[in-house]
Amino acid sequence: MIWLLVLLIVVVVALSAYVIYSAFNIRSTLFINAVCTSPSGSPLLTFDDGPDPVNTPRLLSVLRSHNHKAIFFLIGEKVDKYPEVVRQIVAEGHQVGNHTYSHQPMANFLGASHLLLEIRRCDDAIFLACGVRPTLFRPPLGISTHYMRSVLRHTGHRVIGWSVRSLDTLQERHRRTPQQVLSRVVCRLRKDSIVLLHDRLSGVDTLADQILQKCKEL
Repeated sequence: MIWLLVLLIVVVVALSAYVIYSAFNIRSTLFINAVCTSPSGSPLLTFDDGPDPVNTPRLLSVLRSHNHKAIFFLIGEKVDKYPEVVRQIVAEGHQVGNHTYSHQPMANFLGASHLLLEIRRCDDAIFLACGVRPTLFRPPLGISTHYMRSVLRHTGHRVIGWSVRSLDTLQERHRRTPQQVLSRVVCRLRKDSIVLLHDRLSGVDTLADQILQKCKEL
């Protein structure tokens, strides 16, 4: 009977590993169905954690010069602080998405009612700022839970993931240089890529400009 116990332990460990992997991998379909390739067939840049009063307007100037329409996944708390930046994003033809109100990644595990409140508060903040109620959602850090699918079915949001994760936030910890981030994106870039970037970071405008130049070569 020992071998049955060992087998049971192996199965439990494997299932636990799969659940954890699925929770932290936005391309897994266990908990949510995320769009991870560009529907238009051309690369799509997406920006999380904004709006930023300095970096976002600089980024918008670069996007305008390339005639590239991006998606900005906004944090509700920042929307309340910088509504004029949100209005500029929308006025220039970009989409805005919901990135929760407070952007607390572990809050995803506090239950369906808490997640629903975070999404609704962010929706309300964006609507108050620019008159647009977002239909797109990206969970903080791409973390999903077993109840997220039912919450999003209730709110009507569609999840947008990514196929290229730039890891640009590692620049803050001096673990990557801007050139390393660019190289990581470029070597993974495809015609249908969705690229994850962050417009709260200094230098995001230069990085976006370089990536969009590479997009033209595809």
